[in-house]
Amino acid sequence: MVDVVKAKAIECANRIDHLLKHRPGDQALRNCKRIYSVVLTADVTVAVEALTKGNLQFAEQSMDDIAMFEAVLCEDGFIGASPMTDLNNASQKLGAVAAAIVRLLL
Repeated sequence: MVDVVKAKAIECANRIDHLLKHRPGDQALRNCKRIYSVVLTADVTVAVEALTKGNLQFAEQSMDDIAMFEAVLCEDGFIGASPMTDLNNASQKLGAVAAAIVRLLL
């Protein structure tokens, strides 16, 4: 499930890069780029390492961070319609499912 979360985060990052080509000064998109960079370099990496080492609390927290914070922060950064709503919602839901699965293993 963490791999599914990672794939969705990559999809988000790719969309952001595409949108920034057309809107290079868009601060909300730049903020989302930073957020999804953290998701990929920190949250997903920590979750994989934690699962590998059997530290399920860290894995759960990393997935919860995506579900409760990162995807929401990206979405809330836009005034009016967000071009990221569908992917942010999917990231949020996938992070919540991944966290719930890990929680069942505790």
